Amino acid sequence: MNTIDLNQGKEVMNIYGGSERKKRFLIDGKYYLVKFPDPVREVRRELSYMNNQFSEYIGCHVFESVGIPVQKTFLGEYEWKGKKLVVVACEDFQNLGLSLNPIARIELSDLDSNLSGKSRTISSLYETIKSLPSPELRFDVRKRFWEIFVVDSLIGNYDRHMENWGLAETQDGTIIPAPVYDCGSCLHPLYTVQEMSDYLLHTGQLRNIAYNMRSQFSEEKTGKTLRFIDVYENADRSLKQAILDVFPRIDLTKIYKIIQATPFLDEPKSKQFMFETLKIRYNQILLKEYVKLKYRDLTPDQQKAMEKRIKSNNNISLKRAGYIPLAQSVKEPEQDLEH
Repeated sequence: MNTIDLNQGKEVMNIYGGSERKKRFLIDGKYYLVKFPDPVREVRRELSYMNNQFSEYIGCHVFESVGIPVQKTFLGEYEWKGKKLVVVACEDFQNLGLSLNPIARIELSDLDSNLSGKSRTISSLYETIKSLPSPELRFDVRKRFWEIFVVDSLIGNYDRHMENWGLAETQDGTIIPAPVYDCGSCLHPLYTVQEMSDYLLHTGQLRNIAYNMRSQFSEEKTGKTLRFIDVYENADRSLKQAILDVFPRIDLTKIYKIIQATPFLDEPKSKQFMFETLKIRYNQILLKEYVKLKYRDLTPDQQKAMEKRIKSNNNISLKRAGYIPLAQSVKEPEQDLEH
């Protein structure tokens, strides 16, 4: 069951930070962080609230589908000023006996850190990881981070800043990589249904926004924000291994079914837009990177044939699940004019 009845619970004192509106509930003996649709801060927008509750729910379920530990999420309704809001309830790690420590707190304990905030370079991230107390923990954290990055690049989560991932302490004091949490910025939550519909009619523009998604990283010298594809083009050994480990576990058909079955998401165009943008990043970024690494001994033509075979197998499986592709096939992505 992927819905939750907030009426069966009790609101308790909120202990959570962050920018989104949220409450804390106790339901059937478990604590939940309940996130509300976030008011849109950008001017001249027709959308009053972000679709971040659906992004949080779907993004976390995608992580779960590839076998990466992640918070449990449920959708529900909350009545406010005479109207019902769709909200996402995230199971508190406290229920698992875990105490969360975002990586930003680790950075605060590193006296060499420049505390640069959300705009970060990969080298500064590595400096923070290097400050962790044991080689085993440093290895596990770096490994988990790049696994998260691979899935973030699939779902288009551009906001994996230092508060949005980290470590967890068990009841016996063991420090481990924390389960994934905070995926509310994935899958383009700021677009209206009309905007999504327009993009679906103009596949060149659809490819552009999907392919050219920005990551959380900035370039070392210029400070310019890097796209996911830019990071992959300069992948180090840890990221390459994460691609090899995670990509084979990505099941497009399973993800399609997750989106289609999302409670309270009743607009077909929203579901189609979310999946099509995700599928573009799968085919045009992750698939290409995986084939280059996995089949590096093949010729370029043989690698293209391998990509085509994987796409064909996916399309057969998706068709059996009821997927109807866009009328116009998606070819090579357009490059962002800023790059």
